[in-house]
Amino acid sequence: MTAPATKAPARKAPARKAPAATAPATKAPATKAPAKKAPAKKSRKKSDRVVTDYFSGLVDTTKDILDDLLETAGDVEEKARKRSKKAAKAVVPSKKDIKGVRDQVKDLGKQTRKLAKIGK
Repeated sequence: MTAPATKAPARKAPARKAPAATAPATKAPATKAPAKKAPAKKSRKKSDRVVTDYFSGLVDTTKDILDDLLETAGDVEEKARKRSKKAAKAVVPSKKDIKGVRDQVKDLGKQTRKLAKIGK
C-alpha cells in the first residue's frame, strides 16, 4: 500500500504544477483582492455594529429619560392640582359661613333700626 501511495503523488505533482505555472499571474491578484476586501467587510460590519449599538443605546437612554421626565411632570401636575383645590377650599367660604354672615348682617340691620328709633 505504501508503494501506490508514493506513486500517486508523484503523478499528481507535475499536473498541479503545470496549471499553477500558467495561471499565477491571473490567480494571484484575484486571490489577493478578496483577501483584502474580506477584512474590510469584517471591520465594516464590526464598526457598523458598534455604531448601531451606540445609537440604539443612545435612543434607549433618551426614551428612558423622557419617560422619567413625563412621569415626574405628571406627578407635579397632580400635586399642583390637589394643592390648588386645597387653597381654593381655604379661601372660598363654605355655605355655613355664608349663612352665618347673612344672619349677622340681618341682626346688625335690626340693631341699627332700633338705634335709629331710640335716637329720634
